[in-house]
Amino acid sequence: MTQQQQTTSPGRDDTIRRALLRAYVNKNYEKYQSLWNKAASRPTKQSWNWAAFFLSLGWLAYRKMYGLSALWIGLLLLELVASMVFGYSERYSNAFGLGLAFAAGQVGNLLYERQANKQVDQVKASLPSTHWVSTLRTQGGVSWAAGAAAWVIYLLLWLLVSLVAQKL
Repeated sequence: MTQQQQTTSPGRDDTIRRALLRAYVNKNYEKYQSLWNKAASRPTKQSWNWAAFFLSLGWLAYRKMYGLSALWIGLLLLELVASMVFGYSERYSNAFGLGLAFAAGQVGNLLYERQANKQVDQVKASLPSTHWVSTLRTQGGVSWAAGAAAWVIYLLLWLLVSLVAQKL
C-alpha cells in the first residue's frame, strides 16, 4: 500500500473526522454522534432536540451558532414589528413563536452537525494537523455566556422596539 493510499483510506479519514468532531463538540459528543447516526438513516436527516425547542435562540448561541441565533432574534423581532403594524391577534404571535420553537427542536441537531462539520473542514483546510484538535476545542464546546447574552440582547431589543412603537 502506498503512502497516499494510507492517508486517504476511508476508515482512517472517518476516525480522524470523529476525533475532530469530538474535540469540537466536547463533553456531549457521544450523545450528539448517536443522534446524528440515527438521523443519517432518515430521509430528512432530522432528530428532536428538547433544549433547542425550549431555549431556541439561547441554545443556538450556547452551541456557538451565533449567526443562527442572530437570525432567530431577527425573526422574533420582525414578527413583533409585524404584530404592531398590522395589529393582529396575540394568538398569531404565539403560534409564530411556537412554530419557531418547533423548527428549532426539529432541525437543531442537524444544524449543529452541519456547524461542527463546517468548523472541522475549515480548520483542516487552514491549519497544520498539529493544531487541529486544540483549535477545535477552542472554537467548539459551549458558551453559557453566549446563551445568556442572546436572551439579554433579544429582551433589550424587544424592549427598545416596544418603546419606540409607543412613541409613534
